[in-house]
Amino acid sequence: MALFLIGFLALIASLIYLTYHLIRKIKTKERRLSKKLFYPLLIGGVALMIISSGFIDDSTTVQLNKEIQKNEELTSEINSLKEDNDSLKHELDELNSNKKKVEDKLESSKSELNESKNKIDSLNSELKEKTSKIEELQDKNSSLQANVEDLKSTIASTNTGSSNTSSASTSSNSSNTYYENCTEARNAGAAPVYAGDPGYASHLDRDGDGVGCE
Repeated sequence: MALFLIGFLALIASLIYLTYHLIRKIKTKERRLSKKLFYPLLIGGVALMIISSGFIDDSTTVQLNKEIQKNEELTSEINSLKEDNDSLKHELDELNSNKKKVEDKLESSKSELNESKNKIDSLNSELKEKTSKIEELQDKNSSLQANVEDLKSTIASTNTGSSNTSSASTSSNSSNTYYENCTEARNAGAAPVYAGDPGYASHLDRDGDGVGCE
């Protein structure tokens, strides 16, 4: 490496000297290039660089190849990471899109839930009103049933009085009706006379079967 560096410096020096010579030659056309200085620097520098390149050992080449391989591996890894990054970005975009959809559905569900709650509250209010009306109607029905029972009692007592009056009248009529014989009962249109009928008497029912003037 030292020989290569010396040769490289010599080559640079020869080029600098050549440049300097060309610049001075523009001003002074009679100026000539110093062959003793330029050529030894140029040829020596090139020769030293060539010679030093031949002394580069195989270990340096191997190390260089390893570094190149590492560089290629790193490049491949970087490309793979870029691909993974692109894939992750795509997945992230999809997740963000799904998140937006879920949020929209959630908002819609919340709105529907609020509407359902409002409907439930309205139905509960209507149910309370109807329940109150039902209770009022039940109270009215109970009152009406009580009135009906009172009317039934009144009617029953009235019917009982009428029945007693009718029974008394019937008994009075029964006791007042009398047939001397079956001929008289037939003439009156009462034959045959059954037990309990007006005018029934034992002398009309000789066989005692409850039917007279058979």
